[in-house]
Amino acid sequence: MNKTLFKIKNNYKNKRFILHYIQPHEPYISKNYAHYISEDYVEKRGKINRIIDGKTEKTNGDIRASIGRTFQKICGIEGRWKINNLLGIPPFSQVDSIGRAEGMKGLRNAYKENLEIVLESVAELLEHVSGNILITADHGEYLGENGRYGHGLVPRRPPIVEVPWLMIEKEKSKEREVGNRELIKGRIKMLKRTGNI
Repeated sequence: MNKTLFKIKNNYKNKRFILHYIQPHEPYISKNYAHYISEDYVEKRGKINRIIDGKTEKTNGDIRASIGRTFQKICGIEGRWKINNLLGIPPFSQVDSIGRAEGMKGLRNAYKENLEIVLESVAELLEHVSGNILITADHGEYLGENGRYGHGLVPRRPPIVEVPWLMIEKEKSKEREVGNRELIKGRIKMLKRTGNI
């Protein structure tokens, strides 16, 4: 993403840019979790998206997935992993593989490592771009709250609808800098109070 921006930004000097990094979203590409990505990841991910969007006919596999989602609502994702392991049902996604092998702690670590990857890219971006920079996301993520993980077929409520954001103003007065520092401290306190940091 950064390479493309650096290549074209001088051609559009008076334009604003929106960069959408995939991370920290899955697939988890860090060295500790990339080996959980199956060879048919893209095919499986596409099928899951078509089912979610209602753009495919139901098959026996989809019916089993629906039963799995219902069971997950009742017992939580960790309960579903245990039952699937007992029944010998193979993992259907990278998240499923990591969860079964390493539990919720492993999934949180995978998410954190993906976040660290994108933050390295953002840090590089800050060194080469002038002007204000807004860092945000398109949604939040369940990381084990109420036995849930991800952001798919679950109710649209916190933490899914709580979207982090950080404004970096690179060219500002000292007076504004102090005010922004206080604003950021206030947002961090709020995130800590709500358990999102």
